[in-house]
Amino acid sequence: MKDPSAVNQDLSLGDLGLDSLMGVEVKQVLERITNTDMPIKAIRQLNFKRLYELQTGKRENGDTKQIKDQYKVHDLAQRRYDLRHVMPVQIVIRMSSGLTTHEGDIPVFVTHPIEGGCFALDELASRIQGPVYGLQCTAEAPLRSMESLASHYIQVT
Repeated sequence: MKDPSAVNQDLSLGDLGLDSLMGVEVKQVLERITNTDMPIKAIRQLNFKRLYELQTGKRENGDTKQIKDQYKVHDLAQRRYDLRHVMPVQIVIRMSSGLTTHEGDIPVFVTHPIEGGCFALDELASRIQGPVYGLQCTAEAPLRSMESLASHYIQVT
């Protein structure tokens, strides 16, 4: 966009042609700038006015009511990777299991989605009885093929 001021400020990013790859890029920028996590579906519905509100923390009329609450974004402080890095720093993490665990329970291992971190699987982990471990993609993980990545995870566990 050469001149964002010429764009209708009420059009959503989806209306402006945001595709899935651009959505991931916008998501990463929002995470860095606002220290928040927002689902791609919500990002597609954002317009320039709302992006301004997220960036500044206040509405055009000066109201500073909790913008993050309105857009249902989550604080990234709970994530298990260093925000100064694009990739997680721990390969294997113990995830919170919402159900009581007992000695002898078989551990469950979950593998990260494309983002590389297991934070998106917290809800799933909370519903599993027994210990849950997440495998995360760190900088040293071999990304040549799924087989090489799987072998790497087997070696570290």
